[in-house]
Amino acid sequence: MEKEKTTTNTETDKMQGNGQSNKAIDRLIDSITGMIETYVELAKLEVRNGLAFSLTYIILATVLIFFLSFSIFFFSLGLAVIINNLSGINYLGYFIIASLYMIFLVLIISQRNNIKARIEMVISERTKNDE
Repeated sequence: MEKEKTTTNTETDKMQGNGQSNKAIDRLIDSITGMIETYVELAKLEVRNGLAFSLTYIILATVLIFFLSFSIFFFSLGLAVIINNLSGINYLGYFIIASLYMIFLVLIISQRNNIKARIEMVISERTKNDE
């Protein structure tokens, strides 16, 4: 009978030791889980911040392009009217301005690969600076 008590006491001691180690493991797992959740939340915030910055930049660029387009349009219209008055031919100014825009279009199309490479270089430099 004494042997049985000794055995049960040792088993109880082992179970208590296992209980303490289980608690330590549970705390470790909880800590790791908390860290992972924190990193996930941090990543979400960084994505939101980047998205907000990009969206702000896109909206600003759109507004600037809109107003710049109207400025160029009315400047071109005024210049065409001045050319019409100077030449005495009512439509010559419009054709000259349209021809200038066609020349610009041909230049842009012929240099599109160089322009694309420059834009990509500027974007990559800006993203490196942001990091």
